[in-house]
Amino acid sequence: MLGFGLLGFAMERLSIPTAPAVLAVILGPLAEASLRRSLLISRGEFGYLFQSPISLVLIAVILLMIGVPLWRIATGRRKKSVVPIDPEATS
Repeated sequence: MLGFGLLGFAMERLSIPTAPAVLAVILGPLAEASLRRSLLISRGEFGYLFQSPISLVLIAVILLMIGVPLWRIATGRRKKSVVPIDPEATS
């Protein structure tokens, strides 16, 4: 219990969001079990995971969600910030 408290404190100090870490701890074993079951059904072939159209769409969406922010960082593009106009400065 003390270890998790210290881990949470360290994550807060380093501005690391705790919600994704909690989700990973909860959903990680479920995803691993499902992957293991899928690989047993397909006799170890990873190509089986890419045959369904819905899985291809989900993989494409995941790659876009990871790739677009990385591409923006690499090219130096940022969201344009909106600067409020001061009515007294324009008159």
